[in-house]
Formats: sequence, structure tokens, C-alpha cells
Amino acid sequence: MNCYYFDALCGAGKTHAVAKYAVRCASRGANVLFVQPTKNLIAATLANELADIPDTVHVKAIHGDNSKRVLADIVNYFRNPDPDDRPNGQILLISHKAFLDVPYLQNRQDWILLMDEVPQADVFEELSLPETYDLLTAHLEIDRSGPSYGMLTARPPECRGAMSLNKIARNKNNDDVWALFGGLARRIKSDDWDVYAAHRQYQNLIQSAGPAEGRLLQTYSLLQPSIFADFKKVILAGACFKETLLHQLWSAKGVQFRPVEETLSRSLRYQTHGNGALIDIYYASDEEWSKNYRDKPLEDDGNHIQLFDHIVAAVKTEIGSDPLLWLANKDIPDSLFDSALHARLPNTPHGLNNYQDFHNVAIFSALNPPPAHFGFLATQGVDGNAVRTGHYRYAVYQAVVRSSIRNPDDKTPKRVFVMDRSTADWLAKLFPGARVSPLKGVTKAPQKLKGGRRRKHTCDADKTAASRKRKKQELLQGLNALNGLSVAEIDYQRFLGAKDLQAASAAERPDPESRYDCSFKKGRFVTPTHPPFCLPSQTAESQGTVFAHKYAKSPLVDAGGVKAEEEEFITFLRELHARPLPKEKAGLFTPTTFDPDKSKDTNRGLANVEYIRGIWLDNDGGDLSHEDFANLLPHLRIVVWNTASSTALAPRWRAFIPTSCAMTLDVHKVILQQIERILQRAGYWRPKDLENNPRIKSRKLHGFDTSKFNASSLFYLPVQAADPKDSFFVDYDGPHRSELDIYAWIEQCIIDLCPEEEKAAFLAVDRLKNEALRKQLQSLKQHAAGARHGKLSEAQRAERVERYCEDWRRALRGEGHREFFRLAARLYRLGLSTCEVETNLRTELIYANSKDKRRREIPGILKKLPKLGTFKVPTL
Repeated sequence: MNCYYFDALCGAGKTHAVAKYAVRCASRGANVLFVQPTKNLIAATLANELADIPDTVHVKAIHGDNSKRVLADIVNYFRNPDPDDRPNGQILLISHKAFLDVPYLQNRQDWILLMDEVPQADVFEELSLPETYDLLTAHLEIDRSGPSYGMLTARPPECRGAMSLNKIARNKNNDDVWALFGGLARRIKSDDWDVYAAHRQYQNLIQSAGPAEGRLLQTYSLLQPSIFADFKKVILAGACFKETLLHQLWSAKGVQFRPVEETLSRSLRYQTHGNGALIDIYYASDEEWSKNYRDKPLEDDGNHIQLFDHIVAAVKTEIGSDPLLWLANKDIPDSLFDSALHARLPNTPHGLNNYQDFHNVAIFSALNPPPAHFGFLATQGVDGNAVRTGHYRYAVYQAVVRSSIRNPDDKTPKRVFVMDRSTADWLAKLFPGARVSPLKGVTKAPQKLKGGRRRKHTCDADKTAASRKRKKQELLQGLNALNGLSVAEIDYQRFLGAKDLQAASAAERPDPESRYDCSFKKGRFVTPTHPPFCLPSQTAESQGTVFAHKYAKSPLVDAGGVKAEEEEFITFLRELHARPLPKEKAGLFTPTTFDPDKSKDTNRGLANVEYIRGIWLDNDGGDLSHEDFANLLPHLRIVVWNTASSTALAPRWRAFIPTSCAMTLDVHKVILQQIERILQRAGYWRPKDLENNPRIKSRKLHGFDTSKFNASSLFYLPVQAADPKDSFFVDYDGPHRSELDIYAWIEQCIIDLCPEEEKAAFLAVDRLKNEALRKQLQSLKQHAAGARHGKLSEAQRAERVERYCEDWRRALRGEGHREFFRLAARLYRLGLSTCEVETNLRTELIYANSKDKRRREIPGILKKLPKLGTFKVPTL
């Protein structure tokens, strides 16, 4: 696809340059499709740019003012262009909406496509359908393989639903109800749009679950590069092209955009905005602007008003009797500024030149999408700042340049009023020399609580996309190598002779002297068959490992086993659940297969992991019930059962989620991070999250033991609760549920795989001159040294080692260097030798985001420990 971009500032003569280019091409015999944002701009282009072109060039426009069947007329025109005996080419003008909605354009290869302004690449739509959802959803299917979102498609051709969706999309008889669904139906039917819905919300809708006001059909549509396929040439003309969502989304898909030839750029009036020194930009608030924030209630001299009214009053005070050009959302009445001196801009002001007498312009519109759409776009690799720029800031820019700012010869001072500081700063970069100031009189704007530290660096979009793509490829390559270059089928298998775990446990008592020795033979309790498309030598061979108790030296079950399907494995878990045993005699299972020869330091540690099958989770009691957990993942089969300590008043439970194939250690970590992200979006958190971030509104705890997110963790096998009446075993299965598709969860990953650059910052201890303080530090050092010399029991020390390691594993991105050193220092203070500290550090490397960096740091850390690792520096 020959896709070019023409990055031209507003007011620089972009439309004029593109129109003249269209005429040149048509004069040489080419067919040109000229697509513009609105029919008003099409009319202006015909009147001002294409009025005096040669008679040999045929020009036609198709839009709502001259056609009752716009899409059909466009399709017919491409099939049979107007007959003309003129030897040269032709120019057809249509709107953006028509171009995006038209189902098919024949003979594309004979046409050059010119897009005046970059089309919006994403659409969010919300429909409240608590009673009538079946009118639309009966004709839809949702792909349930991804973690949070599934693609909506029409039902197969043999189903009546596909024909019905096509009827809704075409709506020949102008049915008002079908018109409500028309845009969505056309996007779902189109090969040029991918339309998604959230699994949980879609499931609640079609099952009429939850309160009526929550049964919504929220869809997220993404424009695909195929919409420009097969054209002879494509030119996208617009300002700030590389900041558009289209550029960011498509670049991530591998689309390469090239700049147009210099002849187009030379025809512009300017390459940068002048007169920046004449512009004052005022912002109303430090907070990001939104409708929700706009409507915040305030108290002003005892009167209850909204923040918006407070800001409008401040703008009116600032401009006095001067004329004002303003823009606001449709729900704001025209009477907001009722003087004849003022003028309201239309919501799509592209190309308008008749407001250049205004030197004051205020943009009140809140144009950001709802939080749900921010969340969806984050899964596509687009951060919130980029979304605000693509949806809101660019629209503000388009509106601002309708004023006298558009005219480089106008030397009158100008004032621009925007609603938030980030937008003011972004605008100021486009107008070098412009001044940014807070709007006087806005003193009551509410402040949001800030969570976490402010990000200091921004990633270039192209580099971020490349890094994310590279990380995803690494994960997929690891899966391919593990599963034989293809998705390996899962075969859950029975334990060989392991039903009587109580007898096995009694026969093998733990040795107190070797309770920390986790060595074992290469026994495994399963050996699945190899799928016909996998080479046996390349296929993961085990479903996991079972131990009689947590101090066992070796697995309970040797290699081999009766081959079984997923159903048999779950049936076996159900059979184990019927046992009235204390948990210590229940036996333990890990979904991980280890190779003790992979590491000289450990036998059952992370360094020994070969692969993991299935997701196992422990819930120790929180605000999340297993019913709610299953509802959060309505597309997954989930098996849950009580733990031995569970009671009716304080239920505790364990969950097993079958997976489509074996996982590497890195993939297992990413899958668990995505599950936790889904919990967070539903308002369930770790205690540490709530403690560190008071901004979180929902203060509920999910209750999962995150220390068990470690791939080497052991889980007690099912038994009855202490009181059998409190026992439960629930298999959340059904036609819409299936195993977790590992490949789909990586392809559609909802967490950011592109870490921020980590800071290299060892904590330096300055030389202390204060003698008293030096003595205090010496005392602390001696006290810590005493703790190292054996005041803790072996069990207490082992518990602390595990706790310190868990703190390290939770380190945020960008804190790896500091937290890795902190782990070493804490272990050294605990009394571990430098050799033991080194062993632990190398074992924990698997949890690092930058493993090679951390590995290279180990020698330096070990040298620093005698100086920095023996005591804590008190707060001064």
C-alpha cells in the first residue's frame, strides 16, 4: 500500500495545496477520490479551489444535499463513472462519513485517494438495551478467546442472523429502530473495522444479569488499514499527523507512512505558526477536562453552582466587552453568551475561514471519550495522554485556528481560553512564543487526589510500539518452542496410584533437618499424548507435580500415568474433594514441571522451571466471592472449591483455570498480571495498592494470595472443610466458557509490555559529620549485626526471606535497580552470607523486567553490602 502523509499546520493552505494536486493528477488522466470532513467543506472547496479548473477535468460531488441515496450513488459511480468524452481524468468529492460507511468501491486500483484531514480511527458507542438487546445480539457472535475483550462478528452465512444484520446495516426502508443500530451493524459487517465488546458486560447483557441501568452494549471499533488497500496511491493530509490515533494504531500493525514530495510542502503559506508572541493562553484548571469534572458542584457565597459556571464567569470577566468566539458541547445552550458580539463555532469547524475577525476564543467542550474507552485503547498500546491528544487537544487546535490566529498578517493581540493546563501547554508548543497562564478568578476548582509519582519521561510512540511488539514476539516464540511450533492440546491426566494421599503422607514424614531441601527425582504425574502436529521432542510433557507434603524431598507420583482429558482431570479433583482430611494430609500440587539439573543452587525454584500448565489461585478471604470472580471472566471455565479452613462466614477457596497449552515462566507471569488487571478494573485490589494509592475509589480487596503467583508455589489438593456443611465444589462451565487460550491472551494482552526506562540509582550514604549521629548509626549497625548472628530461628528466617523476595517481585516498573539492591541489603542484614545473598539474587532474576541489567549489577551489589547492607539510615 502506497500510503503517504502530508503534515501541514491548520491555516497553512493544506486544502488548497491538496486541491491543486488533485487537479494536476486529473489533468494527466488520473481518477481522484477527494475525501473531506464535511459537506460544507466540500462546497467551499468547489467554490474556492476547483471553480477555475480546466474544462477537461470532470468534477463531481456526492453528499446528502444532492443525493437521497449517498452510499448507493457512490458505489454506482465507481462501477460506471459519468460518461464523458473529455480525454483527461476526474475528481469525485465525498465526505469522511460516506467514505467510512460505503461497503464497496470497485476499480480502486484506478483511483488516487486524497484524505483531507486524518479520519478518526476509533469509535466508542454505548447503547442501553436492557429489554431490546436481542434485536441486535441475536445476529452477533463474540470471540471469547481474549482476556477482556472479544471481537463481534455476524453469525455465519447459514444462519438467519447474518442476513438480518445485513438488512439492519442497509436499512432500505429507513426504519427508525434499525437506524439506531445502523452504524454499528455496518462496522461489524465491514472488513475494514474490527469491533470489540467487553466479555463481562456483553455476557451480562445477553443473560439479563444485574440491574437494568447496567445492561449496556458498549462497543469499541478500530479502523483497519485495509480501508486504503488497492488504491493506486493514498495521501493523508492533516496537522500533527504523528500524534493522531490512526498513526499510532496503524504503525503498531506495521503500516509504514512516507512523507509526500516536497512540491506539496513548498506550496504552503508557512511551516510553523508565527505571531506566537501575540498569544496568551489561559487555562482554568490543572486537572484534565471532562464532562464529569465540568459538572462538579461548588459552593460560591452560599450558592450551589457547577464548576463550569464558575469558569464561564471568569472568562466573561476577563474578556469584558470584547467579542468572543466559543465552542462547547451540544448540551450547552446557545444563550451561554447571548450578545451579538459573540459567535458559537459548529462542533466540526474544519476549513471554516469566516471567523478571522475574532481575537478571543474559548473552548469549553469536553471531548474525551469515557473511561471505558481509555481502558480499551490502553490494551491497544495507546496511553491516556495520546488518547486525549487525538480526541480532545486536536479538536481544540482546530477550533482555535478559526480565529485571527489563522491569519499570519494579523498583528492584534489574541487570547485563548482552554480548560486544562496540559492542553494549554500542548497548544503553546504549536505557537512558539505563546504565554501560558492560569485563568484569573478560578479559585474553587476541585483538586483530584494524585496517586503515585508523576511520570518524568514519555516514550516515543514508534519506539514504544516497536518495544511492545518485540516483547510480544519473544513471548510467542517461547510458547512456540515449548509447544512444538504450534498450540499444544492439553491432556489432563490422573495421578498414578495417588488417590490414597493420606497413606502416602503418613509413609513419608518430614525430616526436620531437611525441611528446606526441595530436591526430588524427575518424577511427574502426567505424560500427555503428543498432538499430531507437534514433534514429541518439542512438546511439553507434563501437567504438573504432586507432593505428599510441603517438606517432601521428592514428588509423590513417578513418571507416567493414565491419559485423560480435561473432564477426567476435573472429575478427579472432585473425587479428591470428598475426602474428610486435614489439609496437612491432603497432598500438594503445582502446575509446574521442574528440572532439578537446570540450576546448581535449587531443585524446585524458579530457575528449575521447565513449563507450567493451568492457572491455580488461592483466595484467602476478601470482598470477592467465587461467583463474582467467575462473572468477571465469563468466557473461561473455572473450577473452584473450598480450602480446609473455609467456613460459611469466612469462605476461602482455591481456583483452577485450564489452559490451552503449556506456558513459559514469562508467559505465566503475564497471564497472572492480566487477571489481576481485570480484577482492578472491577474494583478489587491488593491491600498494598489501597495503602499506596488513596485515589482509588473502590476500596475492595480481591483476597488472592499474590505470593502464590510464583510459578513454583504449591497448592493443597481438594478436601472437605473442617465443617463438611461449609464445603463446596463448583465447576463454572457452559457453552460460552472454555479453557484459557494462552496465545490469544498474549496477542490481545491488556497490560503494557513496554516498561519505562529504569532508573539507575543506588542509595548513596553521604559522609556524616555529626558525631552524635555517627554514634547512633554505629549502634544500629551493631544491633543489626547481632540479628545476623543467630537470634532468629531457621523457620523465622526462612519466612522473612520469602517475604523479602515477595516485596521485590512486586517492584514497579522503573524501580528495579533500587529494589534489587534493597532485597540484597535486607537478606544480608538478616544474616545470610554474601554467597547466600548471591544465590537468592540469581534465583530472583526471573522476576526482573531487565534481567541482563540486574545480572550485571550483582557483583557491584555484593561489594557494597558490607558498607550499606548492615543497617538502615534513619530519616533526618
